[in-house]
Amino acid sequence: MVAAVVLGLIAGVFATLLFILVAANIYEPLQPRLLPPNPSAEVFALFMLALYAFWFFALWAITRKVGQLNFVLLFLFVLPLPSIVVAYEWGKSLDERWGHRSDLTTAPNAKVRVARSVAVPFLAD
Repeated sequence: MVAAVVLGLIAGVFATLLFILVAANIYEPLQPRLLPPNPSAEVFALFMLALYAFWFFALWAITRKVGQLNFVLLFLFVLPLPSIVVAYEWGKSLDERWGHRSDLTTAPNAKVRVARSVAVPFLAD
């Protein structure tokens, strides 16, 4: 069972781009009415966690039907977890780079407030 978890995490790192693309393609049709148009890292991570909850309950139902947790099912349980962490960290770095606050104390996509530029007299003036 430990091998299934380790292999699932390793394979999940390599499948990160695939999982992020799938999540983005699911996010896109839901975005106009339900979700923010330009999600912050926290919003997209919560969305990916919600998708993982559906994945988890579907596999849990299969596990209950089979009657036991085998290697393949445990591997599939942990497969998407690294992509959620990578997507959050990647989104957080992009939020910081493009001037979005990425902490939980502000609203999603709140711009960093920058002080207004003031004309400072130059010595030669």
